[in-house]
Amino acid sequence: MTSMKHTLSIISVLAASVFFAGAAQASLRICNAGPARVDVAIMYRSPETCGEYGNFATEGWWSINPGLCAVVHGGNLAKINRYWYYYAAADDGGAWTGDSTAYVTNAAFSSCVRIGRSDARIVRFREIDVGNAANFTLNLVR
Repeated sequence: MTSMKHTLSIISVLAASVFFAGAAQASLRICNAGPARVDVAIMYRSPETCGEYGNFATEGWWSINPGLCAVVHGGNLAKINRYWYYYAAADDGGAWTGDSTAYVTNAAFSSCVRIGRSDARIVRFREIDVGNAANFTLNLVR
């Protein structure tokens, strides 16, 4: 019985280690603190992939239900960029917009800021300054 308890203790510690290691991974996370589902797109500086098309990458869509979060970009944010951009639109008509424009489509996309498509529209992205943070969580609140 003692060895069974010892084995269960080890399994519990390993499970907790895996859980907390996953929770601690560097990322940009966006949470929906509002009453309606929110669709989110992001934009970030990426001269390696978008050098010929404005130096900024765009990605979307993450559909985030009320009370939930989505990791929209993995990796150490400060090493990638200090400034990130997001656009969000809620099912009830609310929106989070800013001063930086880019093309988005209604379907899922991964593109560059200066690549337009016939089915694209322009939206205004809001800036996030993550400073030197490896992780950042943005709470969408209205």
